[in-house]
Amino acid sequence: MEFTREEQARVLFIGNRMYMHKVLCINFTTYDVRRGQDSMNPRNHADVMILARDEDSSHPFDYARIVGVFHADIVLAGPDACRTPTSLEFLFVRGSALIPPITLVSRGSLHRVEFLPVADKGAFGFLNPDEVIRGAHLSPPSALAVPTNCSKASP
Repeated sequence: MEFTREEQARVLFIGNRMYMHKVLCINFTTYDVRRGQDSMNPRNHADVMILARDEDSSHPFDYARIVGVFHADIVLAGPDACRTPTSLEFLFVRGSALIPPITLVSRGSLHRVEFLPVADKGAFGFLNPDEVIRGAHLSPPSALAVPTNCSKASP
C-alpha cells in the first residue's frame, strides 16, 4: 500500500523508539490440518513465503529474506484519532524475484529466485508479519548443481 505524506505524518512513535527482536514465530495449518509453527530469525532460517503481490504472476508466492524483526508502540495523531497506544509489529525484508526455472533430468523443474538489485525500488521494504504464510527453505545454486562429467571410474 502507498501512503501519502500526510498519512505518514499522523503515525507517531512513542518515545521515538522501535524495538528489535531476535525471533519471529509464525503459526500455520499443516497439510494434514494440524497446527504447526515456524521460527525464523535474521541470522538463520530467514527466508519467508508470502502471497504474490502481482496479480499477473504465474507463481502464487513471493519470497523475501528477513533482515530485522521489530515492533513499535504508536499512536495516530489528528482530531479523530484514538490516543491509546498500539503495538505495531513489522519486518524489514530484502525482496527477491523469480527467475526462469532450470530443468534437472531426474528432479523435474525447480523454481529459482534471486535478490532484487540494491538500486531497485522493491529491494528492501517493510512487511506485516501477518502476511507471512510460513518459512521457506531456499538452497543456494551450488547445492543444485549436477556434475557434467559423470564418468565411471575404472577399477
